[in-house]
Amino acid sequence: MGGTHPHQWSPRHTFTCYGFQSKEGALQGEEGLDADVDKSHRVETSLHKLVEMSSFENSAGQARNIMRVEPKGQPMGVENFVTHNGDFEFYKIGGKYYDCEAIQEWLVRALHVPMPATVDSAAIAGVIDLLRVQGCFALSVRYAVCFELGGDVGPADSSVVYPTTVQYEAVGKIFEKVLDKMVMEN
Repeated sequence: MGGTHPHQWSPRHTFTCYGFQSKEGALQGEEGLDADVDKSHRVETSLHKLVEMSSFENSAGQARNIMRVEPKGQPMGVENFVTHNGDFEFYKIGGKYYDCEAIQEWLVRALHVPMPATVDSAAIAGVIDLLRVQGCFALSVRYAVCFELGGDVGPADSSVVYPTTVQYEAVGKIFEKVLDKMVMEN
């Protein structure tokens, strides 16, 4: 049913994402990582990620272990669900406040996805789709276009035509290639 929780605006889509993990994040669910974290060395995990382990002393003189996973883009399914109790009456974009109805109409144009429901929680899910960009160049480019390049949030007959997901991914690939090259050179 369209008005029930949880809400999702955009369907699941696979994007290339980069994951940067701390020692704790990488150690907690990875099998086969039997590393001596007191010495600096590289180990190969069961997931075939090249990992560097090293020790350092923090400002208090305590030894701390860190792990760096080499950045490498991997396909990752991205989807957002929102359960919201409250009111989403207005949202500020480009220094101007827009009501929920204007945001809903804008989300249809910006995300190229029909409005899943007229309730405000669905609109929040759409805004979260635009705000959640961590580790993904394509989504970061979409954020920049929608929020920073002055896209018109006004009426549905707006002359602003937003790029498609495929177009955002094409631009994101440029950034991915540059990052991958920088990592390989260092």
